[in-house]
Parts: sequence; C-alpha cells; structure tokens
Amino acid sequence: MIAALAVLGCQTPEPTTPTPPGELALSVEPTVELVNPDVPLARLLTFATEEPSEATVHWSDGDLEATVELPAATEHELSLLRMRADREVEVHLTVRAGGASTERTLSFHTASLPPKFPDITVHQLVADAMEPGDTLVGVVAGGVGAWQVVLDPEGEVVWWWARDPRILELQLRSDGLLLGNAKEGALIELDWLGRIRRQWVPYGDPTTTIPVAVPTFHHDVQRLPDGTMLAMSKQNVSVRDFPASYDDPSLRADATVRDDEIVLLAQDGTVIREIPYSTAIPYERIGYTSLVGNPKDWVHGNGVAWSPENDAIVISSRAQDTLVGLDLDGTVRWILANPANWPAASESLRLQPVGEPFRWPYKQHAPEWFGGDRIMMFDNGNRQASPWTGEDDLTSLETWSRVVEYRIDEQAMTVEQAWEFEIPGVRLFGDYMGDADHLPGGTVLGDFAGVIAMNGRYLADYGLGRHLIRLVEFVPETGELLWDVELSSAAEEVPDGWNSYRAQRLPVGWEAGAVSDLP
Repeated sequence: MIAALAVLGCQTPEPTTPTPPGELALSVEPTVELVNPDVPLARLLTFATEEPSEATVHWSDGDLEATVELPAATEHELSLLRMRADREVEVHLTVRAGGASTERTLSFHTASLPPKFPDITVHQLVADAMEPGDTLVGVVAGGVGAWQVVLDPEGEVVWWWARDPRILELQLRSDGLLLGNAKEGALIELDWLGRIRRQWVPYGDPTTTIPVAVPTFHHDVQRLPDGTMLAMSKQNVSVRDFPASYDDPSLRADATVRDDEIVLLAQDGTVIREIPYSTAIPYERIGYTSLVGNPKDWVHGNGVAWSPENDAIVISSRAQDTLVGLDLDGTVRWILANPANWPAASESLRLQPVGEPFRWPYKQHAPEWFGGDRIMMFDNGNRQASPWTGEDDLTSLETWSRVVEYRIDEQAMTVEQAWEFEIPGVRLFGDYMGDADHLPGGTVLGDFAGVIAMNGRYLADYGLGRHLIRLVEFVPETGELLWDVELSSAAEEVPDGWNSYRAQRLPVGWEAGAVSDLP
C-alpha cells in the first residue's frame, strides 16, 4: 500500500524555470485519483522523482487525519484512506532526496453517502475504555444494495465498497490486503481501493483465477499463519432412509443431502484436505431446518475457526445446533450440542454440562476457539428446541439472541457456560447471522445481525424495516456496555431493513499500513 509499485508511464515535463538550489525536482507531479467509483472515499496518490526519494504524506478531512512515511523509491503510490463522507480533504506532501526537498499541497472532496443507506445511531460510546480502532462490517438490504463499510468510533462512515453480489465478510490481513468470501462462491483478495489481486474460483479459468477443485465456497474462510486457508465447501450425497419429518422419527425416505465440508487449501489452489461434517454428525440426526431444500440442507455449516493452542479447529452447524472440535486430520475431539437425538456411538464425544446458569446454543454463528479451552459464539437462539422431543419451541417474540462463551474441559469431557451477554435493557432476536470477536484489550466486539424482534415486538411496531443491526463492544466479565451502534431504516424507506454477516475491529493506523499484528 505504501511502497512504490509501478512505472507511471508519463513523460518528464520540460521545466519552464530552473529548479531553485536545495529544491528537489519531481519527474512526475503528484496527482490524486479516484481509482474505483465503487470505493468513493478512497483515493490514489502518485508521483515520481528522478532519483530515489523519501516522502512524508499527511492528509486531513477536518476531523480525521493521518501521516505516512514513504520509503526511498523513484515511483511512489499511496492509498489515501479513512476519510469521512462529504468532506474537503487536504493532502500535504514533502519529498526528500540527496539533501534537497520539495513540498506540494493538493485537495479533493469526498463523496456523499448513497441515497439509501442505513441510519446510524450511536446509543453508547465510552471512547477511553474501548479497544482503539475502527470497525469493518458488511451491510445489505434486499432490493437496495450491499456494502462493506468502515465505521469510526463515533459511527461515521470512513470507507465503503459497493458490491453486489455481496461479500459475506472481509478480513484485514497482516500484509494489508483484504480476504473476502463472495456470495457467488469464490474467495477474493483485494486492496483498499477495491482492486482485485487474486481470486480462488471453483473450477475457475486458470488464465484469470486460481482454480480450485471444489464445487463452491460458502460462509467462511480463515487464513492460517503458514499461509494455508481454511474454507468451507460442500458435496451432495445420496442417503438411504433419511429422516423425512420433524414430528415423527419413523418417517424415512431416500434423499439427496448436502454434506458441508471443511477444506484446507494452499495458496496455489491445491486442496490439501477435506473434512465432511458427516465425520462427526450422523445422517440419522436432524435439527429444525435440516429438511429444507433439495438437496436437504442437513447441517448448514456456517463457521470454522482455528485454535493455535491446540492446532485444531471448531466447526459450526446451524441446522444441527452443534459445534464440533476436530484435529486437522479429521479426528473428532468433542461435540458441543444439546442431548436430543444423538445415537449411542456419538454420546461419548458429547460434552456434558456443568454449573449454572447454562443454556445450549441454537442456530449459532461465528465460533471462536479462544485460549485453548474457551469457545465463544453468537447464539441466535432460534426455537431453543429440537425435533422429536416434544419440547415447546419458542417463537420469534419469545426467544432471544446473545453472545456466549463456554469453557471446555477435554479431560473430563464437560462444558461450562463462562458468561453470556445481552444489551442491558434491550432483548434482541436475530433469526440469522451474527458474530463475536475477542479484542486484544480483553473486551468483545459483538454483531447482533439480522435482528427482527426487540423486547418481544417485531421491528414494524417501531416503524422500522424488517431487520436491523446492533454493533456492540462490552466487557465480558461484567457485561459493561462500551459501544452500541444501531444501523436501521424506517420501514417506508427500506422495507426489508438491514442485516450484516460479521464485523471486525481494525487496528489503529490501518489506513497507514499498521497491520503487522494481524493473521
């Protein structure tokens, strides 16, 4: 982002007057360019010198500012980032080489927000206690559009990328690039200007993409320290005597079933290993939504996370209300799930609950294996019941979502609820999607995504579109709320409202390349 990258291909202009002594001549005068109209808050600064030069670039929109030191090079390129919408931005450039220097000042005006964009309301901001940095989140509204957005702590938009089909999640990496999981089934690597660097595409064109021998990618991708990637794919399988009813376990029929799988992937697209969900979950078990579609969406795998302490992974199955701990060779370590309908062969692997209070997760998202023995997730809480049990399942107005962390004892094969979090005084239910991340300072970032009910009432009762988003930061041990930002719209403006998939806290200085502590 801040290194010299490419020859600009411009001819050196003929000077009209001699360069004064001590002043450095530029071979290409600086320009600020809007490279990608889909990323309208970012600009590209370019300039060049005859001999290698260092430079200091400072820019400000009146509220936010940044400074970057460019290393010695002859052709310079820098992405100007983290600016608020509809602002006049001033860029000050100082270039130095061989004891000489020169200065330039440029300016431009940033774009206004799109006409249909979520209303952003900051309900809580305890700035001095928050984890420093901005928040990257994807927002989408049916029939309106999809954006990846960066919010500063005050809830102001400082970057966005418009893309439809949407990107489920963007993750900032230690090399300053972004890794995304595209809705159409590809993995995408790009920079902050929206320039695609690489794409991993199922059976893609090798002249333009990195082809991968899997039918699709979906839901999640995680980069490991050695450069390999954990991704999710699927295979369709024929299953005899598959369950055919949520009410009667004796009703069976042959069926085509979608068996999701974890794929360990090399950078060159080589599939190193595939681990199907059926490694741990038997076909004879179902949860609510397991019978949806054809093929049957039997597990609906929706998350994978790596534990550096254990060199193992946790996978999430939304349809089965289940999380599974696995070694990278596919060996099952444990199953975290409610006790309903597990065959005897699986029961020895299922963690037994200890302590109170305790609630099993239902329709959960975004697991994180933290500290070697703790599993955190966003627990949507749909129904809070299982098929064939006679349990009274909760309606959307009776149930609620939460962020929860469990403590696992693999020796005793037990699980304890360490803590849970809801926004104080606000009971939310998000029927799908959601996220939670541990932050370096000990707080947690939560994404209450796809919220359809608040305090036992549908959002329409509040005059809002069908969905809203609440981004929160809190202290897990005490439940203290440090940051609470709502993204929503009036029903007449955006009837479907807004939902998101996941969120990430960006480190301070991300706009200047300060990302070395990221994976």
